[in-house]
Amino acid sequence: MKANRFANSESTAVGIKPMPRGEPIAINTQAGSTVAVLALSTLGLAACSGGSSSSPSAPLTPSAPSGVTATPGNNQVALIWSASTGATGYSIGRASNSAGPYASIGESSSTSFTDTSATNGTAYYYVVSASNAMGSSVNSAAVAATPVALSRIQAARFFAQAAFGGSDTDIQNLQYQAQGVQGWLAQQFAIPVNPSGQLSNVAWMQANSLISVEFETTGVQSSLWRKLISSPDVLRQRMMLALTDLFVINTGAITLTYRGAAAAYYLDQLEANAFGNFKDLLLAVSHTPAMGEYLSYLGSVKANPVTGTSPDENYAREIMQLFSIGVVQLNLDGTPIPNPNDPGVALATYSQTDVLNMAKVFTGWKLNTAATAYLGASAATDMINDPSGFDTTEKTVLGQTIAAGLDGEQTLEAAIGLLMAHPNMAPFISRQFIQRLVTSNPSADYVSRVAAVFKSAQGDMKSVITAILTDTEATSDTLLSNPLAGKLREPVVRFIQWARTFRLNFSPTAATQWAGIGDLSSPSSRLAESPLQSPNVFFFFQPGYIPPHTALQTNGITAPEFAITNESSVAGYMNFIENLIADGIGGVPGNYNALQPLVNQGGNSAALLAELNVLIAAGQLSAATLSLMQGALDTIDVTTMGTNARLFAALTLVMCAPEYLVQK
Repeated sequence: MKANRFANSESTAVGIKPMPRGEPIAINTQAGSTVAVLALSTLGLAACSGGSSSSPSAPLTPSAPSGVTATPGNNQVALIWSASTGATGYSIGRASNSAGPYASIGESSSTSFTDTSATNGTAYYYVVSASNAMGSSVNSAAVAATPVALSRIQAARFFAQAAFGGSDTDIQNLQYQAQGVQGWLAQQFAIPVNPSGQLSNVAWMQANSLISVEFETTGVQSSLWRKLISSPDVLRQRMMLALTDLFVINTGAITLTYRGAAAAYYLDQLEANAFGNFKDLLLAVSHTPAMGEYLSYLGSVKANPVTGTSPDENYAREIMQLFSIGVVQLNLDGTPIPNPNDPGVALATYSQTDVLNMAKVFTGWKLNTAATAYLGASAATDMINDPSGFDTTEKTVLGQTIAAGLDGEQTLEAAIGLLMAHPNMAPFISRQFIQRLVTSNPSADYVSRVAAVFKSAQGDMKSVITAILTDTEATSDTLLSNPLAGKLREPVVRFIQWARTFRLNFSPTAATQWAGIGDLSSPSSRLAESPLQSPNVFFFFQPGYIPPHTALQTNGITAPEFAITNESSVAGYMNFIENLIADGIGGVPGNYNALQPLVNQGGNSAALLAELNVLIAAGQLSAATLSLMQGALDTIDVTTMGTNARLFAALTLVMCAPEYLVQK
């Protein structure tokens, strides 16, 4: 009952004089008349007041919660609010628009609640009401949130590893991807080889009348740039580049008449097997005429005691040294196994005897001259084995025996199987893929985790790629400040990032335009690196390279890309990138339309730099660096020099900044 509260309120409002209990109460009105009010019995007053005029009021319905905030996460939204006086619990409602209706999704006894039934990319509105024994409050003001898998910077950082950076649209799509990174990976794995609008390298060269041009390599170079820059299966293309770093050929050093066709077929085999099994990838590479000719086992035949000839050892050595198990025995974490008789020397993986026996495997291989569909077709199809030149004797490799009497194909498959079963295979290959995608100096634990997946999945590339890109050493924000983490971005990756981010708008069929990119390997004027242009089978830089006379050497940190980093290549890159940003390449400029509104937003370059910091540098530019850049850029008068002057300068500064060049 509320008699006392109301009585106190009335006496305060109209100033009535308290009367003795049990007598009628007279109230003086403004008209001066007296109104008789029914007198309450002493017993009735006692029952209402508890015999005291100072008894506390009954509980009130709580007020609506205030200060409600919604923080989106990965498939969830976290809500917090300020406590409502007298509340014993809270109810949370959710709707698809601010007007409702709001459906109850849960209750909380505290001032927080996490909606774990949300879907990334869907906008939600939330209200909270408070309750106690007396009832429920009205709803709070509505708040909105759209859950995302990753922040913009986290998404951009992932694309720096898994792709060649990402556009604003790419970043948003990943943020709203319902299954986050795993969902994006599944989508990429599901894209077929040569998706709609993207011909294979061989087919594209045929379509442009380039497949049958003798000794010409410009066509295959153009076709590869086309794929790396424009194909939607960006993860496959990122792996393609990594595979050309590992399985090296140089088109200029191949002496086949139709070497462009041979190189195109080699690239098609890398693409076809990039998401398959590593064993199949090794088999496919070993069948290509390009590799057969480049590493000189094409035409190698069994030993002839009469002439004194013996099988060529080149590929036999390199398939072990570079393409599978390496030269020293490794633990699963990639660390060398010391020699018990000489701890300072690691145990060798193979011997010269192993090389000699492996060389027998690669005898009898020749071009398939029956392939005559077009000029150069024999260079663009698998080699076949000629029994007359093949060594059928027993072969002992790495302590294992390949039986005598097997044919060439059976022997090759058995030899690749021996390599796959070797304990070095998983750590040796896993570490190199980690280096190409995430960090030059991965920890032993990182290598061990990925190698364990390689081993258990028996070389399944999808499993290995997923393990690399989702490992905590790839995704943890704490590693951004770790000086041992990250890698120097390959110059070619920087170029492709620019081309993809700013939509270098070549037609996929424009052979002349793609040819305008050409060979980028000049250190003084271009990138000091270019696919298919390596000076030797060891590529432009080796996985174990440590820059001498540096802090990296002092700390034993491998940094392969520094092998092509010097005064000439640094200056060459800066000049190349400045011209690229301003003028484009192949006669086609970049598309900067999305950046134009930011060039002078607020009368300065802060918004432009903030966006470039995400799109290009994945948020790695420090506040101090951004401040220095802005100070320089704001001196450019856009009213007289035009917005492009500031935009080009900003992009050049970002792409030449050390904090960008070192990918974290």
